[in-house]
Amino acid sequence: MFVNVVVGSDGLEGGRDALALAEQLGAPRAAVVIAPGDHSVGRGLRRFAEIERADLIVIGSCQHGVFERATYRRRVLGTLHGAQCAVAIAPAGYAGRGGRVRLIGVGYDGSRESEHGLLVARDLGAATARR
Repeated sequence: MFVNVVVGSDGLEGGRDALALAEQLGAPRAAVVIAPGDHSVGRGLRRFAEIERADLIVIGSCQHGVFERATYRRRVLGTLHGAQCAVAIAPAGYAGRGGRVRLIGVGYDGSRESEHGLLVARDLGAATARR
């Protein structure tokens, strides 16, 4: 489980879902911190995660209109590009469903980092299945 978790919140409905997922994926007594805003949310989250020495960034999904989905897409891509730690995306409505992880996706390109991602996903799957 993760011990230093940064949650991205930009006022969208997904913030509540992101916080619920962060609390579930965090280790007992994990430091869960909500990142302050930045004009580039992705860059701001990455920078804040580096300062906090986060091992996980959690962002919420968008369930609103076209403009919000476009903003969300930029936020996700901006966060993923160059992130030095794991990034989790909370599905829309996650907080209201009792907070159960049902699916873990891992980007895999054969690199050492993606191999590590597979190991972390396997461990997370085993840990969340026991809850």
